[in-house]
Amino acid sequence: MVRMNCHRASPSISALGLDAVRAVLGGGRAVLVVVSVTMVVLAIGCQEEAKIERYRVPKKQTPPQRLLGAMVTQGEHVWFFKFLGPQAAVDPHEKAFERFMRSVRFGDSADQPVTWTLPEGWQEKPGTGLRYATLLPSPKDSSLELTVTQLGGSKLQNVNRWREQMGLPDVGEDELEKLTRDITVDGKTVTLVDMKSEKR
Repeated sequence: MVRMNCHRASPSISALGLDAVRAVLGGGRAVLVVVSVTMVVLAIGCQEEAKIERYRVPKKQTPPQRLLGAMVTQGEHVWFFKFLGPQAAVDPHEKAFERFMRSVRFGDSADQPVTWTLPEGWQEKPGTGLRYATLLPSPKDSSLELTVTQLGGSKLQNVNRWREQMGLPDVGEDELEKLTRDITVDGKTVTLVDMKSEKR
């Protein structure tokens, strides 16, 4: 922001006096130079005073995040179920997520290699690209999604991949037990993952 602050007003011809005017009109080149310099010096008294004001823009904080996930090995591939969002939005769906995972069934059909039963109120959309399907646990909030994908990698690699998405540091093998637990669904081992992040 720039503010004008004039310490002295610019002098008028009357302020210089009649003698100065007469000198300009008839006193010769030397007098004209002196008077001109005097006017410039006086005019400098009113100048622009720049004042810089700094404003601190508040940083938008990300609320605490929570990830409910699952990994299931099927043949040479691993199926991933990831439910990530603000903790306050994910928490109410914790029990429904586990019920959903216990309903998952794998088959040999290339068109429908995996099936499940949606909890009441959930909706399903077809996937795109690497995403097999997108589930909406809360139709009123379309930003809250549970994604189903089929990729590879070890349990540790994928846990750390999810941690990176949450802005969390990597963990080692010895820390996996704190973040995961195994359940058996339709004769297969399903690794459930539960991770939380602090407000950033």
